[in-house]
Amino acid sequence: ERHRRPWIAFGWSWYGVSLLPVIGLVQVGSQARADRYTYIPLIGIFVVLAWAAAEVVSRFRASRLAVGAAAAACALALGAAARVQNHYWKDEVALDTHAIAVTRANWVAWNNLGKYYMDSDLPQAAACFRRAVGYKDDYDVAWYNLGVVLGGMRRDAEAIASYRRSLKLDPSNVDGWVNLSFEYEETGNPAAAVAAVREALRLRPEDPRALQSLAIALFAVGDRAGALAALQQLRGLNPQAAQQLAARLGLR
Repeated sequence: ERHRRPWIAFGWSWYGVSLLPVIGLVQVGSQARADRYTYIPLIGIFVVLAWAAAEVVSRFRASRLAVGAAAAACALALGAAARVQNHYWKDEVALDTHAIAVTRANWVAWNNLGKYYMDSDLPQAAACFRRAVGYKDDYDVAWYNLGVVLGGMRRDAEAIASYRRSLKLDPSNVDGWVNLSFEYEETGNPAAAVAAVREALRLRPEDPRALQSLAIALFAVGDRAGALAALQQLRGLNPQAAQQLAARLGLR
């Protein structure tokens, strides 16, 4: 059989070998499976189908016209299916909305949809992120995004809670610590802001935003020398930001 129909062995070998890198032995990203993983492997299956179809047609001695008509019908059916799928990929909203409609508890799609709305509709973005964490409470990315949106809506106490939840899940998120420090400053808690931003600087010692937050928080707690030291370090990274902040705080 292998010698009579070598395309069977070739097709299945192609499929099996090219599928090995994506069968899940090593997880790539948060998804366990994806359509794109089969793009290359399915070439082998198509080889088998094409040669099998040719063999079947040769046995029945079908006319070229009939074979051509059957091939055209297959192409039209596939084209129609592709047209439907293409509609779902026209933009982020269409894709994520469709994914939510055809799957259950799709926290990734809800988070992605929320990210789309972050620049245009903060309440809608917040609702999407809440759905994401409602389905997966340990989804640190969605908690962080929710904190960003709530902060933008000046719902600072809720933003602090969201950032704290995100950082409990992922303490290495420097931006989360920096944003948390700014939120503490907004709510009149500079001591907590200092603690948060020092954690950010422990992870990333030369972060300009963290140094700005540190200077503001130290100045607020009365540590003028510490604020000046943070400003001096900031000058080496972003002179313009340091100058503006110094003028704002009245420090020279």
